[in-house]
Amino acid sequence: MHGSMGGYDLFKSYMVNPSEGFGPPENLGYPLNSVYDDFNLALSCDGKNGFVAAVREGGLGDYDLYKFSLQNPIVNTPMCWLKGKGVTNIGTAAKGALIFVTEAATGATVAEMEANETTGRFDIALAPGDYKILLKHPKAGRAEADLKVEAGQTRIDLDLIFP
Repeated sequence: MHGSMGGYDLFKSYMVNPSEGFGPPENLGYPLNSVYDDFNLALSCDGKNGFVAAVREGGLGDYDLYKFSLQNPIVNTPMCWLKGKGVTNIGTAAKGALIFVTEAATGATVAEMEANETTGRFDIALAPGDYKILLKHPKAGRAEADLKVEAGQTRIDLDLIFP
């Protein structure tokens, strides 16, 4: 059982070893949680800044967005934001491409997603490490890239161009 401050609260949990699963949930506490409903956390890469959707006294409506800054990060490992885009060989967005992100050393799946239907863009937060990015598109084929995320790196822009 986990403690709750209000109706809906925000929690964190860590996975040290994938075979053991996640550890027990920890309530993030005040100022992220209150006696009201708090949810939908958007966190910066450093884990210290972000926004929370919450019902709070003095708000403008049902759920409002509140900005927060913390002294200590919520996450153990600061993340890097990868802003990617699939581009066809004629320079147009590879709309609806499938994206596969794996660890370079082990091939373990980190994420699978679909690029934005309008822009061909995709976004993912990655911990420092080496990755392989693969895009598959029914008409454009395959585009691949090796990616190294360095500690302290906060953003990478990556256009993958289909041959």
